[in-house]
Amino acid sequence: MTSTDNTALDFEVSHLIEGGLAIFALGVTLGMLIAAGMTSAVFIGALAAIATYTVRHR
Repeated sequence: MTSTDNTALDFEVSHLIEGGLAIFALGVTLGMLIAAGMTSAVFIGALAAIATYTVRHR
């Protein structure tokens, strides 16, 4: 292996790592958004259920 081959390989590897980190970060962000969405959906559902119950049992 010549030094040019080695540099090209290092370049490829660093790109793969950067791509992997970017995808990982995107996955984490999406996961957090989905989790937040689920949490708020549960919260809204609970509020709606309580409101419906309160209205019906007056």
